[in-house]
Amino acid sequence: MRRGREWKRMRQIAQVLMKHGFGYWMDGRREPLSGYRDRFMGQRLRRVCEELGPTFVKLGQLVSTRPDLVSPAVASELEKLQDQVPPVSFDVMARRLEEELGAPIDRLFASIDPSPLAAASLGQVHRARLPTGQEVAVKVQRPGVDRQIETDLAILERLAVWAERHTEWGKIYPLQEIVGELRQSLRRELDYRLEANYARRMRQRLRRRGEVYIPEVVGAYSTRRVFTAEYIDGVKLSSQAIASLDRTAKRRLARIITETILHQMLVDGLFHADPHPGNWLLRRDGTLVLLDFGMVGRLTPEHKRQLADLVIALLRQNTPAIVEALLHLGVAPAGVDREALYRDVEEIRDQYYEMPLHEIDIRDVVQRTFELSYRHQIRLPKHLTLVGKSLVTLGGVVEQLDPNLSVVELAEPFGVELLRHRYAPGAAAAKVWTYGARWRDLFTDSPEWLRNWASAAREGEIRLGIHLRDGESAVRRLERAANRMALSVVLLALSVVFSSFVMIGFLSKPVPQWYYAAVTGAFGMLAGLSLWFFIGMVRSGRR
Repeated sequence: MRRGREWKRMRQIAQVLMKHGFGYWMDGRREPLSGYRDRFMGQRLRRVCEELGPTFVKLGQLVSTRPDLVSPAVASELEKLQDQVPPVSFDVMARRLEEELGAPIDRLFASIDPSPLAAASLGQVHRARLPTGQEVAVKVQRPGVDRQIETDLAILERLAVWAERHTEWGKIYPLQEIVGELRQSLRRELDYRLEANYARRMRQRLRRRGEVYIPEVVGAYSTRRVFTAEYIDGVKLSSQAIASLDRTAKRRLARIITETILHQMLVDGLFHADPHPGNWLLRRDGTLVLLDFGMVGRLTPEHKRQLADLVIALLRQNTPAIVEALLHLGVAPAGVDREALYRDVEEIRDQYYEMPLHEIDIRDVVQRTFELSYRHQIRLPKHLTLVGKSLVTLGGVVEQLDPNLSVVELAEPFGVELLRHRYAPGAAAAKVWTYGARWRDLFTDSPEWLRNWASAAREGEIRLGIHLRDGESAVRRLERAANRMALSVVLLALSVVFSSFVMIGFLSKPVPQWYYAAVTGAFGMLAGLSLWFFIGMVRSGRR
């Protein structure tokens, strides 16, 4: 049955691809997801993803966050993917709620609105009232969506393996890696318990910032396929809602939103990676509400250290340091052209040199950085692309609210705090402690592995493995070294023989007349061999 579902789904995928003009992919011809020449390619890809459903919508959204794999033109189109579908009938969703929460629907809720507040490919949201009287929003996962996604992922994995082996464009892009990342992302998104956990953690950390509110999770009504939180009455920050605000209110909201996301990113290390206007509610009292924690980014202390390296290099206007920081942040190909990368970084640096912070557009900076990584095939890690995506989205929200507000200028104090924390005595002490623990472990373990090494040496079981990056060249060099060593040994032996011969001859009484001619010829031969040996050493050293 599983094979039958996969075969039927593969036919559907092939038909949709051909319908939108991607039949050449099946022939293996390269018309890559890159380049600025064809904006319509991104539009066609977006339509393909929307038509094929949740797995491909998430695939498109994932690829849009990988600027090292697709051009900015394609990425911007894939960012427009709409995850909205017709709602499932309430009877079906009611049965899912009863299965997940283990009770009849009339006992679970005092009332529940059969018309959903929102409907997406993975689930839909209904407003309800608990028996306690609390108003809640209940997100329920669509029945069968997990099975559909697993079928699609199995097909994509097979297609990725086939494409990487048999097509030109498949050998360029890490397709199996992309599918693996998609699988991991979808499985996280299908488990609503993770979203509930992120919501709780962000709510706890933002509690002291009273201008932003995160709804409280109702744990007793939340499972792997059901997510329930308190219902908040407010209006989304749509264009119409923003237009109705006065200038002072807009400037205030822009500052609050920016400082909230920057604080999450650079201080907490856990940030909302998709802060678009639809995920913000404005309450009547002016409080902002942050919603939807399906896309969350995490920055470890090591990630923050890498970002601090880049910030230091940017502040010092040090192009070599900027290049090194970029290479450390991403995975560069073995043959990366450092000179070309240096020139491109210099060009970007010159563009922003001595420019006031309030004049710098964060979206332009991120876009230029992504274009640079794409051009030089530097594959950026996911946490960094989520940082870039969040900043670009944030810049768009700020542009609607207050075009004169600079995200870069507001980020400066956070960057200074990041650097101050890095060089603080406590951070230095923690680093010394970490390195000290590593050296302690090394010295503690050394006697054991030395004992094992000595035991293996006594039994003749030591093996030495050498990996040569350039085998033929290394072998030639070893051969030349061995030849020179052998020749030097021969010359040394001849020198000893000749010296002994001379001493013996001169100690003889009387010395024969022919002996002088023989000694002269022998020393001439030795001098010639020495000269030949010296010339050979000089020539081989030049190669």
